Amino acid sequence: MTTLHKKKLNFNHNIQVTNNGGNFTADGGLSIVVEYLYKIGLFDWLDKRINFNDPRKFIRHTNSNILKQLLLQLIAGYQNDSSANILQYDPGLKLILNRKHLASQPTISRFFKRMTSENINEFCNAIQLLVDLVIDKKNQQEMIIDVDSTHTDTYGNQENTNYNAHYQTTGYHPLIAFDGLTGMLLSTKLRPGNVYTSNGIKDFMYPILEHYRNRSCDMKILVRGDSGFASPELYRLCEQQKCQFLVKLKANHKSKEIAERNVSYDVTDTGEFETQYLELKYQPDTWAKPYRVLLKATRPTDELLFKCEFLVTNLYSTRIEDIFNMYHNRGVVENSIKEIKDGFFMNKTDSSSFQINSIRMILSALAFNIIQSMKCLVLPATESCQQISTLRLKLFRLPAKIISHARNQIIQLSKHNVYDSLFWKVLNQVQQI
Repeated sequence: MTTLHKKKLNFNHNIQVTNNGGNFTADGGLSIVVEYLYKIGLFDWLDKRINFNDPRKFIRHTNSNILKQLLLQLIAGYQNDSSANILQYDPGLKLILNRKHLASQPTISRFFKRMTSENINEFCNAIQLLVDLVIDKKNQQEMIIDVDSTHTDTYGNQENTNYNAHYQTTGYHPLIAFDGLTGMLLSTKLRPGNVYTSNGIKDFMYPILEHYRNRSCDMKILVRGDSGFASPELYRLCEQQKCQFLVKLKANHKSKEIAERNVSYDVTDTGEFETQYLELKYQPDTWAKPYRVLLKATRPTDELLFKCEFLVTNLYSTRIEDIFNMYHNRGVVENSIKEIKDGFFMNKTDSSSFQINSIRMILSALAFNIIQSMKCLVLPATESCQQISTLRLKLFRLPAKIISHARNQIIQLSKHNVYDSLFWKVLNQVQQI
């Protein structure tokens, strides 16, 4: 039973506020997302390629329809499954999804329990499909793979949750990889909280490198990572796949000793900092072959000691200064991780099941890639760098009235919307795909 709220406003007693607006929706702009997904064929792909293990005899909501509803809820910014208890009556969502009834929270919970490990692989293929779409449209022949790890908190006795000494808290420690040129997410994998940063990096990176190396023989791939990925296993994999790598090295006693012997303290620099770039002869016992090790030594002009930064790479013909600039550009991956965690709720790990938490993370990644691909393909350049919170304000969370007229259904947006021209511009771009 719906409770009718009705209030008079104190500043003007002739004004009343009620919640009986009839056929209104708060998410009229989501129609542009569904139109985009129709044009690129993602919904059809999900219908054909996701194989659900469904023992139900009486089916009111198909798994495919529940999945589409979940993706739209994530894109619209509804973090909790319980939001579906209200959204299932939303006339706008029912119209754009072409459903008489939408799923409630209990139905969504049962949906997650039916998921299998095979579904995780299928969702990963959907993520890759969106990346391939962007690469094909842009005719991209280069890729910079930024691999990183992050932390998601857990609260309780979730399966495989553990204390992580680096983050000094309990949770999970997922791996994640982005394309540094387009911002598209390439892959992600949930791991127990106590594993080291580079744990399982070969199994994680091999399918990515294999896919894009075989996709185009001309594709130039560079793998970038921080010191947590300074692993000979990763170097060998990149060499086998004929890819380049650029990884930061942790400073240890031996590398510091070599740096001290090579850095010149007689350099005079009129600037605020003194900087020296050097190439070192350094090969730990764990390396099967020598790689190029580079040093950047920096100190303020009024101090004695240098701060040293080490990189290892197989970029043998590139200038040292350019290599360090190339590495420092990987900082943008931190913004992408923050976006997917805060904007698409990848850190929502409140299920007791590790597999369900993995599926939730993958669906957040899929929703992220849907919007990121829209940024790359249909959004104006001025909007392509906007965060999802801004895009929701401008494009997706638009109040609208649903009108039935003859055989037509009309989503009636306000003509006084400040971002009205942007909506129609993007819709025209979507329909030209």
